Amino acid sequence: MVSRTRPKVGLIAQPLSEDLGLSASQIGFTGSMFLLAFSFGGFLRGPIDKVLAIRWSIAIIAELWDVVMLPLVV
Repeated sequence: MVSRTRPKVGLIAQPLSEDLGLSASQIGFTGSMFLLAFSFGGFLRGPIDKVLAIRWSIAIIAELWDVVMLPLVV
């Protein structure tokens, strides 16, 4: 999965850094946070789906995603 996402991140890195004024380390941090959140979401989805309905499962994972991406916004 990681090998399929890396080339896409490389394609948007330059325009993203120019538009948002991000340094190379900040772009790397953003990519790392995305992959970390994606991994945790995959691990947490199984136990959450066993307990809750799909609608609530998606809502919880979306909120966790927001918390993980908060450092990028602040």
